[in-house]
Amino acid sequence: MRDLYQQPGVAGTVNMDHIKKHYYGSHESINPTRIVPKGPILDFTEPHDRVSLSG
Repeated sequence: MRDLYQQPGVAGTVNMDHIKKHYYGSHESINPTRIVPKGPILDFTEPHDRVSLSG
C-alpha cells in the first residue's frame, strides 16, 4: 500500500479519514453500530522497501 501511495499523483487523491468513515459508516451488515475505530494510525510516507520483496 505504501508503494502505491507513493506513486506520483496518488497521495493527493487519498483522504484516509473519509475512506474509514465511509467504510465503517455505510456497511451496516458488517458494522451495525457504525463505530469508526481511531486506529491504527499508519504513515504511508515511510519507505516501502518493495525491492526486498522481489527475492
